Amino acid sequence: MGRRMPRLVLVAGLCAVVLLTSGCGKSGQEKAADLINQGIAAQSAGNLDTAAADFLEATKEDSKNKFAFYNLGVVYQQQGKMVDAEFAYRIALQKDPAFPQALYNVALLRSKAGSTQEAIDLYRQAIAADPQFAAAYLNLGYALRSVGQLDEATTNINKAIALDPSLASPGATPAAPNSTPAGDATPAATP
Repeated sequence: MGRRMPRLVLVAGLCAVVLLTSGCGKSGQEKAADLINQGIAAQSAGNLDTAAADFLEATKEDSKNKFAFYNLGVVYQQQGKMVDAEFAYRIALQKDPAFPQALYNVALLRSKAGSTQEAIDLYRQAIAADPQFAAAYLNLGYALRSVGQLDEATTNINKAIALDPSLASPGATPAAPNSTPAGDATPAATP
């Protein structure tokens, strides 16, 4: 019996070391959520490189977390890295094909790249996923107007204004959720 006690202490010590080196027993999902929250804080403080690093690390901790990829895309878009942003959004969409903010942001990028029909399709998908997405209706209306589909364009612009009356004021900047300009990425999302 005297010999077993040191072995128990050794095993307990090894277990403690394993727990300490593995993030105090947190799962990859929990670590990713923590990293996403850190990234959002860094992004809010204007530290985009730190935010990108946090979101990228979150994708490694939990490769199924759509928010990690989505937020990485938002930061890349803010940094002007449009190809990287679209790539990150499309990975988020692989995780959740009906993720309205990711659909919307890809539509913005495709529209800016001159792929108007693809943008129209993506805005429609975003609206199907979130029928209250005023900015998606508005930008769908603008895209339809640009291809000469004036009646449908007017219908969508009116729907956007009905959902968000501030869009009707003269000179109003079209708004995405949380007052982000429609031409920019929608705000970061949390898990």
